[in-house]
Amino acid sequence: MKLRTDPHNHELIAVLERLLAEDETISVRAAARLHPSLKNASAFTRDLERTRVINGFQEKQREFRSIRAGVMDKTELVTKGALATALQRVEELEAFVKTLVAAHVGMITAVTRAGGMSALETFWRDYRDISRATGALQAIPPMGLVIPLRPTPATS
Repeated sequence: MKLRTDPHNHELIAVLERLLAEDETISVRAAARLHPSLKNASAFTRDLERTRVINGFQEKQREFRSIRAGVMDKTELVTKGALATALQRVEELEAFVKTLVAAHVGMITAVTRAGGMSALETFWRDYRDISRATGALQAIPPMGLVIPLRPTPATS
């Protein structure tokens, strides 16, 4: 009977750990392909201890793949839920902006009706940045074009 060069199967275990880490399917043929000295599959299948070691690593790989699949499923569900929540929030914010625009149109219309364009020009003089933003949002009524009546002094 030939003596074993690796009685504790350290080389085989190293090969199987590599296959497990790289998530390459663990099989007798894969072990034979990567093992430094045992190149025939029968060297593993005829040895009960080597077969037991390979079977143990195959079971570990099944467990790892099962866990990973479950985590991926949960991650996908969480991602879909987060996307749905984000889309709902976008819809709420768009509705809120439409409400604000309508409120500004109403306020601008009321100011122009109460005091005319001079009242509106006086109002906007102190709120130039808001005036520009309101114009960009198209929140100024179509007939409520704001035209400065007096030139503003240049700042030096």
